[in-house]
Amino acid sequence: MTITALGFDYGQKKIGVAAGQTATSTAEGIETITASGEEIFQRIDALVNEWLPGALVVGLPLGADGKDDNPTCKAARRFGDELAKRFSLPVSYVDERLTSAEADNALRQTLAPGKKLTEKKRKARDAIAAKMILESWLNEQA
Repeated sequence: MTITALGFDYGQKKIGVAAGQTATSTAEGIETITASGEEIFQRIDALVNEWLPGALVVGLPLGADGKDDNPTCKAARRFGDELAKRFSLPVSYVDERLTSAEADNALRQTLAPGKKLTEKKRKARDAIAAKMILESWLNEQA
């Protein structure tokens, strides 16, 4: 059975979002949410209605020691708990320690030598990180 999932790279200022499916174990970054408060969940509600996921995946920024007791990790878990409560969907967590750096590297590879990242590409970083988080989860499901 194919499951569609939404993946999230949670941050206090921006949330990267990706969509993917278990049939192909692939994902795509779909957007970066820059809203705040209730507007975040209104946007996520629209994405849930559009993609009809069977699962949600949240990246956990674990510490270098692999522990999840840092403030950002706790905030990501609270975000995941809120997703589960609001959307009645299972929420999984994936180690995302290196995804932002990998997303930056992926973006830099698209640039001509000597060019700098534009604001538009910087915003795409969070969606790319969410894609990497979701693909990690999808690979675990295979």
